[in-house]
Parts: sequence; C-alpha cells; structure tokens
Amino acid sequence: MTAACRPLTRSELEPLARAAAGPARRLGAVSRLRGGSKKGVYRLTFDDGGTAVAYVWSPDEDYWTGTEGTAAPDPRDPFSHASGIDLFTAAHDRLAAIGVRTPRLLLADRTGRHLPADAAVVEDVRGGTPEEALERDPHEAAGTLERLAGALATMRGSESARGFGKVGVVDQGGTSHGTSCVDVVRDRLCGTSRRRRAGTPVSLRRGRRSTSGCTLSPPPSGPVRGTP
Repeated sequence: MTAACRPLTRSELEPLARAAAGPARRLGAVSRLRGGSKKGVYRLTFDDGGTAVAYVWSPDEDYWTGTEGTAAPDPRDPFSHASGIDLFTAAHDRLAAIGVRTPRLLLADRTGRHLPADAAVVEDVRGGTPEEALERDPHEAAGTLERLAGALATMRGSESARGFGKVGVVDQGGTSHGTSCVDVVRDRLCGTSRRRRAGTPVSLRRGRRSTSGCTLSPPPSGPVRGTP
C-alpha cells in the first residue's frame, strides 16, 4: 500500500453508487470499513436511508502489494495472492448457483468508467457478528448458527467443484498445486525442509499419512477446545 493512500470521497464514489442504485437515489455519505487489506471496502449510505457496500480493487488500497517478490505469483497456488474482481465474481456466482445465501451483487464494473479501478457494489447485510448474537441472545443465535451449518454442508456436498483451489482459476481449466488440501499443506510443510536438505523432516505427531518422510496428522477425534 502506498504512503499516499487516502480513503475515497463521496464525490469520487458517487458515479459508482449511481450506476448501482440508479439515478433516483442520491449518495449521502460514505465510510471506509475495517477488514479490507487487499481492497477498499466502503459503506454507501443513500438519501433514503438505504445502504450498500462497495469493493474497490485499487493498488493504492492493497496492503499486500510488493510483498511477494519480483516474480509473478502463480494463481494456481492456493496460498498465492488472492484478490481481484474476477475471483470475487466467480466465488459469488458459485455460491449463488448452489443455493448458498450470499450478499446480492448489484454491480460489477471492470470498465473503469466510474472509478479508475475495478469495483463492485453488493447488498449491505448488517446485524453484527455471531459472537455478539450469542452474547445477546444464545437461543435466538442458535437458529443463525444452524443456518450457517446448513450452508457449510451445502458447500461441502456441492458437486460443482472441479478441484481444490481458487474458484475462478479452477473454472477456467487451471489446476491447483496438489490434488487435495493434504497435498498442499504437505508441500508447504515439507518443501522447505527437502530443499534445504534438513536432517530431520517436518513431522506432526499422530499422523497416518506419510510422504517423503513428512507426516501429517488427521483432525482430532475429540471435541475442539473452546467449543460449548
């Protein structure tokens, strides 16, 4: 992220907001939200009290720019830089196709007509975090957590996934490094040791799968510490 970076102003975001919401609604205020380390995230507040969220993929809003060295990152690597409107819309479309509720996409703009960067505007879903809901009313929050569990089960059981990795890359015919999560983690843990010819390979106790001297442990069978 450059030192000269500054939040976008209402006037700068107004053309994008008008394209997403229509000319009848006027943008009244904008606020930059926390959590966007690879893109700018802004809440758009309209004159009728309605809100939306804008994502802006500008190099000036990316804290991770320049952290990966001079070589172009391989997008097939699940741990490579994952940002951009194409990956965002691919993930959105995948979730919508399998019936998982996700914030509605109001506008995806790659033209640069409204901002000098790729941008998207989505439905603003508010209501706090699951932790806050549990503290406020555990009984009511239980229903929310059940719906979340159902969405996760739908994603896990979806047959639309063609492989492990970024949705946009896999859907375009790319293949990820490794054939499974286990392979990817194994390569990450063991690759450095093999390249350095270390005397003792990386090893995790209680493992059942071993490849080239590297052992990965299975998930714990007991309850996870910290869960109710």
